[in-house]
Amino acid sequence: RKYKSYTFTCHAQTRAGNLVLGRTDGAIALYDAIMQSENSSCVLDGTPGPVTSIDVAADGSMVVWTTSEFVFFSCLAPEHWDKSKKPKPAVLQLQVAPLALEEMLGQGKENGGNASSSAAAEEDEVDNAPEWTPVRFDAGTAKDEHGLAEREILTYCGAWQVRWNVKRALEAWERLEADPTYRHQPLYGTATAVGGPVSLHVTVKDDLDVVALEGEIVKSLRF
Repeated sequence: RKYKSYTFTCHAQTRAGNLVLGRTDGAIALYDAIMQSENSSCVLDGTPGPVTSIDVAADGSMVVWTTSEFVFFSCLAPEHWDKSKKPKPAVLQLQVAPLALEEMLGQGKENGGNASSSAAAEEDEVDNAPEWTPVRFDAGTAKDEHGLAEREILTYCGAWQVRWNVKRALEAWERLEADPTYRHQPLYGTATAVGGPVSLHVTVKDDLDVVALEGEIVKSLRF
């Protein structure tokens, strides 16, 4: 289907077959299995677009997505999938602690930064926003039937892996959901240098993360 005001950019699927789709306008939309209805069940909007990647927990209870600069997390109730008009859930921003972010972006493009030259840095033209690879939960739909739950949220920026603990993300989201006026701090993740710019990553078994680096190098990481 074509829509006049936006284009779908990415999608993820729950174990039950429900779809969550990212859009160019920064929103994510929930649809029932194989989009039996043309209308979305729920739309989470208000974030800067476009959505560049998205992943959903196997049971549909959590969703995480990226835009060109930010990572967001939210929890979903069954009513959000079945058009019950339940209020939209709160959206939690996931970030890297300022000192760690400076280290990640402090050495130009080869380390995840955007500085094109020393002159540009001197003129304060450096864009200090990270550029994220596709984000994902560490346990996929295929693992859920074996009783393994999502524990980590993973993404990469240049030569750095960034991960957030799912339990901590849930706790922070619950505080925000309980009090919309709460001036929450973004949830900071753990940044780990992996030795080179990452072009692809996948989680194998329970805690083994396999990454492909530029230059035909493949590494395995445990966390």
